[in-house]
Amino acid sequence: MIFYTQCLIREPVLDLPNFCNLIQLQLGFEYLDIRVLIGMLHNCPKLQALKNYPLEKVPSYASYVWTQPINIPNCIISHLNTVEYQGYRNTAVEHEFAAYILQRGLVLKTMTIHTNFIRRRKKHKIWWVLYKIPRGSSMCRIKVD
Repeated sequence: MIFYTQCLIREPVLDLPNFCNLIQLQLGFEYLDIRVLIGMLHNCPKLQALKNYPLEKVPSYASYVWTQPINIPNCIISHLNTVEYQGYRNTAVEHEFAAYILQRGLVLKTMTIHTNFIRRRKKHKIWWVLYKIPRGSSMCRIKVD
């Protein structure tokens, strides 16, 4: 089964339409490509809830270096209040994504990180590292399970 996002990512130019009234988005990626995800968020100005469900395959090139974009998607600043990340593996790219959202999410209320196959002690360490990141929203709660 091929997901819609898998086909889009393979395209040389990603030209998505604007989803002006979209308030919830659930995505499934083979790996987290922040550049593509942030590009999608630019086209969802009223997005309130983002759920990311990476698939089980993690290619070796999934640990690329990411430079944070200058232009922040409007939804992150003004509407995004819930982010859920399923299958968090504690990679550098995943950490950069979480930090980007935490720092720029001005109305973010909850970031939930679901870890698979990670011991309780390590989950607490992940929570602590994320907790220490300066947040754009003083009401944001971080959950790691």
